[in-house]
Amino acid sequence: MAARSGGAAQARPTPNPSAPPDWLGLSDEAAAMWKRLAADLPPGAITAADAAPFGMWCTAVATWTEMNDLVKKFGALIPGDFGGPVQHPAGVLRDKAAAEAARWAAYFKATPKDRRQSPDPAPGGGHILHFPRLVEQ
Repeated sequence: MAARSGGAAQARPTPNPSAPPDWLGLSDEAAAMWKRLAADLPPGAITAADAAPFGMWCTAVATWTEMNDLVKKFGALIPGDFGGPVQHPAGVLRDKAAAEAARWAAYFKATPKDRRQSPDPAPGGGHILHFPRLVEQ
């Protein structure tokens, strides 16, 4: 009996959706973040069951961006009701969004630690998750 060469054909992972499903009701900013993040995840990382968690990650990153812009515009401290400086409320929301975004990034194994521990290097020795568009823009 001759040995078979090769193995069973492996199915290609389904590409990640390039846009969020309408039922999520994401803001324009979160939908734009979906497109940026989904493009950098490995194919098949966003399944139908992951649409809501991925949307939450995108919303957290979009919220962080919006709140960070407000802090940059108005400063981290603003005058309080009694004349003394108080933390800008956008700074508090920014910090909460950052923590939430970090949790979702870990859920999708998209943190720097996950990239260092990735067992499947991409062609050329890099890692599959490298997020080039997040740092280029």
